[in-house]
Amino acid sequence: MHPRRGRECENRLEPVFALDWVTWLRFVGWMVVGLLVYAFYGYRRSVLADKTVAGAG
Repeated sequence: MHPRRGRECENRLEPVFALDWVTWLRFVGWMVVGLLVYAFYGYRRSVLADKTVAGAG
């Protein structure tokens, strides 16, 4: 392993970690919204769920 590889990675990520806390808060908020939409859309459109409901009755 190259001895400077870890240092180079830190230098590349430095601007990301320097972002303001409000930016991180917005990012987390939109990620939560996106994951909820993804989860509920998948739950309602699930083929497996349709088979489970049809098999129960």
